[in-house]
Amino acid sequence: MIAIVDINNCFASIEQVFAPKSRNKPCIVLSNNDGACVARSAEAKALGIKMAAPVFELKEIIEREGVIVYSSNYVLYGDMSARVMNTISFIAPAPLEVYSIDECFFSMDGCSQDQCLQIASDIRRTVKQNTGLTVSIGIAPTKVLAKAANKLAKKLPAGIRMLDGYLNIAKALMDFPVEDLWGIGHRYAEKLKRLGVDTALKLRCLPESWIKQNMTVLGLRLHKELHGISCIPIESLTPDRKAIGSAKSFGKPVETFSEMHEALSQYVATCAVKLRNQKNCTSLISVFVQTNFFNKKDKQYSNFRTITITPATNLTSELIKHASFLLRKIFKPGYKYKRVGVLLTGFTPDHVRQGHLFDTKDRAKLSAAQKAIDAINKRHSRDQVRFASMGFERRWQMKQEKLSKRFTTQIEEILTVYV
Repeated sequence: MIAIVDINNCFASIEQVFAPKSRNKPCIVLSNNDGACVARSAEAKALGIKMAAPVFELKEIIEREGVIVYSSNYVLYGDMSARVMNTISFIAPAPLEVYSIDECFFSMDGCSQDQCLQIASDIRRTVKQNTGLTVSIGIAPTKVLAKAANKLAKKLPAGIRMLDGYLNIAKALMDFPVEDLWGIGHRYAEKLKRLGVDTALKLRCLPESWIKQNMTVLGLRLHKELHGISCIPIESLTPDRKAIGSAKSFGKPVETFSEMHEALSQYVATCAVKLRNQKNCTSLISVFVQTNFFNKKDKQYSNFRTITITPATNLTSELIKHASFLLRKIFKPGYKYKRVGVLLTGFTPDHVRQGHLFDTKDRAKLSAAQKAIDAINKRHSRDQVRFASMGFERRWQMKQEKLSKRFTTQIEEILTVYV
């Protein structure tokens, strides 16, 4: 058996943990630059607030219903997610596959039905006690069925649903919407519905030959998983990323090269840390710029450029230098830019990278300096030691007018309790 644990209404629930006034009240979390709704509490969902709804369309309902609004606080969400996953790892009978910030899989092979339910109950109780967050748990023979069980568990007071046995699974899939299945995208859902296949059970009953012809290999895996045949293994070791990028929108239009360069340097530094954390170097770097294509009044422009880096590197100073070179090639004055972005690809392990005949830099010394900078920033706070090109004023930063504090990672922002 396979279990999946999912944090209910993750971002909104985390905000409610640290703001008692928002508990049992409708609250939403907004996307970058406070543009759209990306998370909703159960109470906000009950009001009919849709996922990804633009915030300007929600103004009336926010004022009328007293909806509490938050900007995305990724530092807080990431730390709380880590605490949840750490709690689960102490109880789960096997290593976790952390699938996303709010979900993880783990194997329950060898556990009886009673043991599975007891473990799930222990996880729910302990996560609630340690973090204040509520989780739902689905248990089934395959990942796809476990995801379906998890969705059904959210409707139950106990928050746990197990799917086992042919008849039990068939009964659960009978009314399960096909579009809610893990792995069924918008296009496949529309195609299947046109054929009258509107539930997971009807999809499971389709001939395998039809699935092969119309839904590719991924569809065939999903079909087998619905039959209880596990085709998607648990990956307890997260594979290294093949690409690392950053491309946040600006809080206000940027028109000068200096501000663009400052933002780009910050994004490059963030990517470089992630690259070093997975012990890789990059040999390809791409930079792009883009105006706001939704603003029809302004002139529009976008461009990108890529170069090969020899020898491959993961040093922030070198990556900023290469990114700056590319930005100078594509930046044009006279435009109001909405975003700048960087993408690192062509990874190689840092201990086997190819050297260069004309490379005269003392790379051992540069790497030691970079490690010292990383250690200081990790111990104290992000960007405590930074490169001058990353700037300090950062007028280009995302608009986050409703940002909560970093209660768990910044000592000066920790909750104060008066008794």
